[in-house]
Amino acid sequence: MALTTDYAVRILEPGETFTSNPADLYAFRVDYSGQQIEVEAGDSAWWINNEGVAKVARGPVAITSTSPVTIIRGYAPRNQSVDVHGGTNLPYINGCSSEQLVSPVRPGDPTMQLLYIPPRAREQAHHIHATPRVVQVLEGSGRSILGMDGSGGQLDLRPGMLIILDRMVPHHFETGAEPLLVAPIHIWSSTPMEQGHPMFYGTIKTA
Repeated sequence: MALTTDYAVRILEPGETFTSNPADLYAFRVDYSGQQIEVEAGDSAWWINNEGVAKVARGPVAITSTSPVTIIRGYAPRNQSVDVHGGTNLPYINGCSSEQLVSPVRPGDPTMQLLYIPPRAREQAHHIHATPRVVQVLEGSGRSILGMDGSGGQLDLRPGMLIILDRMVPHHFETGAEPLLVAPIHIWSSTPMEQGHPMFYGTIKTA
């Protein structure tokens, strides 16, 4: 089996759609077409409208939105709406803070977060996630550094951008003179058991 060094990162533009990798454990698609979207029974649609309200709608339902809509397959929580404005109250790594806009019903279920990165942030730890992230840039500016040692390049971030980071893509965010506010959808929100596998338990550090 050949290994690949490609980092799967996609910027979705208005008029486009995206379907997740069929080899992934969790299936989703993102629709930025602006056309009516049919959400099937057992699925749910997640988006932030132009008024800054995060919304979740369970299928079957038809949605028309000029904002990008993420449809998560096989997960149908209650319909809900929450105002994105109001700040973040939970500390996160390296001076950042966060807030759960849409909480997981059970550990590991999908979630929508609000992530605030303060001005002149340069020290955020380079990290990966076990499942894709669908990230909408809400306010401010910054950049996302991709790949090990920046080998995947960088993305300059601006309000309105919709970025899809594939699972296991090494990345971190940096900011300049102004802060950055983004809303990532976690297709799977992770649990402590994610690190409870034999490779972790069977590895003994020697240095």
